Amino acid sequence: MKKSKDIKKDIKKIITIQALIKGYITRLHLRKPKDKMTIDIVNEMLDKYNDILKFIESINKKLSKKKCRNENFHSHISENIVKFAIFKKYKVMPCWDTDCGDLKLLNICIEVKGFMSSGSSSFGPSESWHRIYFIDCMDCKNKNFKVYEIKLSNKSKEWRNIKISEKAGTYGKIADGNKRGQLRGSFYKIFKPQLKKFCTLIFDGNISQLT
Repeated sequence: MKKSKDIKKDIKKIITIQALIKGYITRLHLRKPKDKMTIDIVNEMLDKYNDILKFIESINKKLSKKKCRNENFHSHISENIVKFAIFKKYKVMPCWDTDCGDLKLLNICIEVKGFMSSGSSSFGPSESWHRIYFIDCMDCKNKNFKVYEIKLSNKSKEWRNIKISEKAGTYGKIADGNKRGQLRGSFYKIFKPQLKKFCTLIFDGNISQLT
C-alpha cells in the first residue's frame, strides 16, 4: 500500500493536472469567436467602402466647384477591426453582438470611435463604457489602421476632466448638462494629448495582419 505522503503527492499532481486542463479549456473558450463577423467579411465591407471612395473621387474630378461628400467611415467596419486588434493583443475575442456599448469583452463594455481626416469624434451625453478605443482610419484606402486603447470609463475622474474647449468646458460638465452637439473633438488634438499616460497604441498596421 502507498504511504499517506505518497497519496498526498498523487492527489496534488492530479489537482495540478486538472487545473492545467481547466485553464486550457478556458483559454480556448476565450479565443473562440462570439459572433459571426469574421475578418474576411470585414475585409469585404472595407473593399466596398473603398470602392465608394474611389467612385466619389472620380465624380468630383468631373465637377467644377461644389463637390460630393465622402461617406463617414462605417462603424460596423471600425468596431470589428478593433475587435480583432484586441484579440491580436490579448488573445481574447470580444463580442460584437452586444447591447452593451459597441463591443463586450467578458464583463467589460467597450466603446469604439473611428475617425478620418481631422480625427473628430462625437459623443452622446449618456454614452457609457468601461474602456474606449479610438481607431485612426485615415489610411483606409491602403487598409492601414491605428488602434489606441484607453482603459478609462466615461465616469472616471481623468476622463471627465478632459477639457473639450475653453468655452464649453470639461467633458463631465458638458455631459452633466446634457448638451448635445458639444461633446466632440479631435483625438490627436484633444483626447490623446490630455490622456498621454492612459493612451496606448495596441495596433499599427495593415488589416492583413489581423487574420
